[in-house]
Amino acid sequence: MKLKSDGTLDKLKNRLVVRGDLQKNVEEDTWSPTASFRALKLFLAHAARLRVWVRQLDFIGAFLQAKVRSRIFVKLPAIYGSLFPEFKQYCGVPLRLLKSLYGMTLSGKYWYQDLMEFLVSIGFTQSTVIRCLFFQKYPDGSVIFLLNYVDLGPD
Repeated sequence: MKLKSDGTLDKLKNRLVVRGDLQKNVEEDTWSPTASFRALKLFLAHAARLRVWVRQLDFIGAFLQAKVRSRIFVKLPAIYGSLFPEFKQYCGVPLRLLKSLYGMTLSGKYWYQDLMEFLVSIGFTQSTVIRCLFFQKYPDGSVIFLLNYVDLGPD
């Protein structure tokens, strides 16, 4: 359930989630940089010192948009075939993922890699100290700073 600020029901949500705790042989490093509270305070203090606007952007279903960078297979329980007859052929058999799903051990890393590659391709530079901080300088002397934060809690 997603609640409004006054505690009333906003909407009901349902997600298909991978049991990441059952993933075997994950030898790849799963770490991906996200802003710490200290980095956020530094970012906001810098913006206040420069007297500039701070904007926020939320990617809806961000982990679902990241492409999978290895061969990962999932299997939908066969019972789903009786609940959703149009998808019966996909239930109970291994399916190769092309996009990440919530719960995967590597979904956060895949999302970060896609974001980082996109930002670099459009001219941003990644900080060598705070890896979740990106900036882009313009000929007129202006600079855009972008701080990446991933909220892993329920929404």
